Amino acid sequence: MNTLAGIDFGTSNSAVSYVKDNHVNMVEVEPGAELIPTTIFFMAENKGLLFGSEAITAFLMSQEGRFVRSIKSILGSSLMDGYTRINNKFFDYKDIIRYFIVHLKRKLDHQNEGSDVNVVFGRPVKFNEYDEDLDRKAQNMLRDIALAAGFKSIEFQYEPVAAAFLHERGLQEEKLAVVLDIGGGTSDFTIIKIGKNLRDKTDRSDDILAYTGTKVGGNDFDKVLSFYGFMPLLGKDTTITEKKLPVPSHIYYELSDWSGINFMYEKSKIRFIREICNESNDKEKTNRLLKLVTTQRAHELLGIAEQVKINLTTQDHVNCILSPVLDQPSALIKRKDFDDYTKDFIEKIQKTLTECLLQSGKNGSDMDLVILTGGSTDIIKIKEMANMIFPNAIISDQNKFSSVCKGLAFDAQRRFL
Repeated sequence: MNTLAGIDFGTSNSAVSYVKDNHVNMVEVEPGAELIPTTIFFMAENKGLLFGSEAITAFLMSQEGRFVRSIKSILGSSLMDGYTRINNKFFDYKDIIRYFIVHLKRKLDHQNEGSDVNVVFGRPVKFNEYDEDLDRKAQNMLRDIALAAGFKSIEFQYEPVAAAFLHERGLQEEKLAVVLDIGGGTSDFTIIKIGKNLRDKTDRSDDILAYTGTKVGGNDFDKVLSFYGFMPLLGKDTTITEKKLPVPSHIYYELSDWSGINFMYEKSKIRFIREICNESNDKEKTNRLLKLVTTQRAHELLGIAEQVKINLTTQDHVNCILSPVLDQPSALIKRKDFDDYTKDFIEKIQKTLTECLLQSGKNGSDMDLVILTGGSTDIIKIKEMANMIFPNAIISDQNKFSSVCKGLAFDAQRRFL
């Protein structure tokens, strides 16, 4: 008998679910946990791979090796056919993703006795919102990776649609729902009719009124918080040489981006930063920058930015110590400043959500239910936006971190049985 499964391969975290006795179960992907950080640590001297929290711990404990995070963001980008140097070897990005997908399948097989697996993978509405060819290529690449990992049959479902399928299981009457799925890499929306009498339909295309997506997510909020809030302490906005030329800002953009940090650890980049330090007019700050990249601790700085973002959902300001940085300076981040940093992202998310409404032919006041999924839906401006656009709707944030994954398993049951 085949296993029916759902995989939520996320930018920040991933999860696996499967159907047994008409019930959806979450796989324990880490000890006592249903979520695993989407991270890999390549141990030095080809000693093997660590995944999830073990990878993060190895990195924070300064073990020798290479830490990789947010590998999903490669899909839909120009890096899909690229490669990177890890521990003096070159690895295709496709293979790096495959290592993680194989790890997820092993966790599923261990808990479900290793039968053949028919799986529905979640996917963002748009891997690439500007290039349809890259978007198709991203899904095809993920399919190829899943087949190479040993899955028998692979289908795909939009992540916000999957979240709606889970919430539908608890409804008695029909509702017009809008799903706001704001993950680490993308923001995705759907407007869909859900209800007890609809959930077992084989074809749900008539119920899905619209879906839209944009490549803006929680990592982008972390990035601008780090860039504007932390990087001035590392020499951003300072000058070099007697001509007082600005320090190149691209350094700080890359250090504030999960997908760009690894490039800053390359020897050529470190040489470039050493040259900046030699010509700097504020050596205290640029020496902090040099120390951060030579010790390969920039990932920790983005981890602090992520935690500050979370804290700002309940606090007006956060005073944080930048512990990975030489002399451990402190940064005061106010919620008002965070709102200013992220204003363009909020506007892009609202524009994409408005497009979803226009596609559906409905008004915000027509919505009965707003389903929030993904950690970044806790951001104050996101919640304010939802209340403003959908004034008559009940807002639900139950199963915020598992609704997509569980919904994918229910979709697998619908598709493969």
